[in-house]
Amino acid sequence: NSKQQQDLYDKLREYELRRRLAYSAKLDTISLYWKSYRDLLSASLKETSRAHRVVLGTSHAYFLYAEAMQAIHEDTFLDEKGNVITNKKQKEKVASLRKKTDSANKNDKKPQKLSTPQPSSEAKDAVSVVKEIREAQNDLASRFHESSKNMEEEIASAI
Repeated sequence: NSKQQQDLYDKLREYELRRRLAYSAKLDTISLYWKSYRDLLSASLKETSRAHRVVLGTSHAYFLYAEAMQAIHEDTFLDEKGNVITNKKQKEKVASLRKKTDSANKNDKKPQKLSTPQPSSEAKDAVSVVKEIREAQNDLASRFHESSKNMEEEIASAI
């Protein structure tokens, strides 16, 4: 009887050892799987966060570029010394001064006499080119502003 119990005990022990080895391998595999899954999720979160910052940064840069191009179009980007105007009140002041100067120049024009030479076609072309450049800057400003808005609303919100 004692021998039967010992044999049964040995078989049970052997069975338990094999079961532990099998489950130990499964546990190692599952552990490795979840560690890899956790690392993948962590990397994905970091990458998503980075992508979000890239989109928001690009959107902000587009917005700043749009504002600068609009200021160039309005002739309020640089002061008289060629320095960039960053203060909104200063921009408004420069804009009102330049509008006053422009309107004063238009009012001061006297009817031309026959002996006064007409502006050359080169001068007219130069004015036309400047006008075209300013209009292109205004176009760029509106498109970059629109792009900035779309990036924040559609792309950044989705990330």
